Amino acid sequence: MTQLLSGHGCFNEFLYKIDRAPSPVCAHCASRKRDSADHTLLECRAWFWHRYNLYDSLGFELGDIDPPDLGKILGAMLGGRRQWSAMHLFAEKVMLAKEQAERKRQGIG
Repeated sequence: MTQLLSGHGCFNEFLYKIDRAPSPVCAHCASRKRDSADHTLLECRAWFWHRYNLYDSLGFELGDIDPPDLGKILGAMLGGRRQWSAMHLFAEKVMLAKEQAERKRQGIG
């Protein structure tokens, strides 16, 4: 979850800054947007179902946060153990998938 909250992790925007990715653009969706923590959490279509489950656990419907608002999501996450766990699960699943894709891109496993 720390990677998702800090933006320092398996995000092409960050990896590009440290010369570990060929482009800052998201490799998981066709948006051609920079792959940042905000993009991953709020808008990347590759993580739609994970985001849907997260929003549901936080008590939101997808249309409730339009445009997506990081402050509302983080505020809801702090609402209790269940909400915190939902955010943790989202971060764990999405970041694991992003890390696996990055290792594959680099030819590491």
